[in-house]
Amino acid sequence: MTLQELIDRCRDRSLDKAIPPFWDDWQWTDALNEAETEACIRARLIDDDAIQAFAASGDAYISLPARAFSVRRVTVGGVKVEMSSAEYLDHVLGLNWESSTGTPAWCYRVGNRLRLVPVPTSDADVVIEAFCTPSSPMDLSESDSASPEIAERLHGRLVHWALHLYYSTPDADYADQSLADRHEAAFVATFGPRPDEVEMRRTSSRPVRPVRCSFF
Repeated sequence: MTLQELIDRCRDRSLDKAIPPFWDDWQWTDALNEAETEACIRARLIDDDAIQAFAASGDAYISLPARAFSVRRVTVGGVKVEMSSAEYLDHVLGLNWESSTGTPAWCYRVGNRLRLVPVPTSDADVVIEAFCTPSSPMDLSESDSASPEIAERLHGRLVHWALHLYYSTPDADYADQSLADRHEAAFVATFGPRPDEVEMRRTSSRPVRPVRCSFF
């Protein structure tokens, strides 16, 4: 479905057909863009395996696009490096590993960057696979054919989140919390609950092998 078709469906469902309407096209567009982002985060619908980056000699960090919310795989110079955490590296590498140099074998996420370990001693191309939000928001002014990036079979389900936002508008004549809740529940039934930031970080920074421990 195109963005315009989704807006028309939102207006049909909400009876927002007066002149002027309660919501302009740009408001429905914002709501539908938010819906697609929410759907991607909840159900991990966009798996981009070709995010390009660059590792510079002497620089331990690689910038990540903000849309990559959960990193799954990283290769540096064509060689896979293991996703890890600073705490795990403390355990397996001991002291002073932060200053070690060589060919990267591990990485972990720090905000919107990846920290390579050890610090690379030569330049290399990097390819990242990650679950992502859409590459750009839908915009009626840019294309009549603008449409969601997720699978077409799910396009119509985005309307539920847009209607949830519409009916949740504070102090509006059309506000209706029961309808807002109903549409939110329908959206959750399709895409699931929203994971918290801790859960998303755990997915992208998991230890790569079990740690043997003794309990006394």
